[in-house]
Amino acid sequence: MPAPEDEVEIIEEVVVDGKSPSWGCLIIAFSPMAICGLALLGSVLFCGNTVGGIFGGIQNVFASLGNIFNLDLFPATTTISSAPSIVERIKPLGQLVTTRVELANSRIEISTRYGVGNVCYIGALHSAQGAIEAGVNLEGFTPENVFYDEASETYTLRIQKPAITNCQLDPMQIIKYHDWGATIPCPANWDEMRLLASYEAVNKFRDRAIEEDIIGRAELQADLILTNFVSSITGKPVIIEFVDPEVPLGLPSSCEPESPSGWRYDDTEQRWVKD
Repeated sequence: MPAPEDEVEIIEEVVVDGKSPSWGCLIIAFSPMAICGLALLGSVLFCGNTVGGIFGGIQNVFASLGNIFNLDLFPATTTISSAPSIVERIKPLGQLVTTRVELANSRIEISTRYGVGNVCYIGALHSAQGAIEAGVNLEGFTPENVFYDEASETYTLRIQKPAITNCQLDPMQIIKYHDWGATIPCPANWDEMRLLASYEAVNKFRDRAIEEDIIGRAELQADLILTNFVSSITGKPVIIEFVDPEVPLGLPSSCEPESPSGWRYDDTEQRWVKD
């Protein structure tokens, strides 16, 4: 392609690593707890009550309220301990995107020659922005992919290796900022030039993301996310094993666009040719 690969710039890499604490909720929850704590301390110091007696009375009050309104105010802690239950929690995640790389190219040159003796030479420079995403597909996850070692009390999950899941361009950021060669005898179709620029941008962004090991980064993030998630619902250590799919996965259609109809790239001439 006309533009060298090193003109593709990585703008930002976004990874999914869990949510930050919600401090607003913590403050709201903390305030009544602090008030109750001060009241309890005063009751012990000035009224001669014991801590055990106070807590027993509080528990009786809540139990009575629970009986009146048919509520379980002291539910027992529930942990998931069966393979089907783990699958039931994981499978709805579907295609889990764990890494997203945003890229830009400020110089995509599209040029062509046509007419008698190729007398007409037109071209344009474009800039483009887009993103490449990668993650794991959990839709085929089954109980047969879950193993439990009683000796170490550890779960092992076999997950299909990550793959690129989507390639996208921002249509508002595909901009033609310079052109040349268009005259009355040599008209130019700038819309077609823009389509060619989009085609080149997707291919360049995809190749750059692969060079930067987006698959490896997606695997690290998927390991972290799934290990923490499954450990939180089982209360046990978790090991994630990534395995090859039974059928080799190709790239999604968004990452392998077809060149605009009627156009092909001439590697020898380093330009586009319309058949």
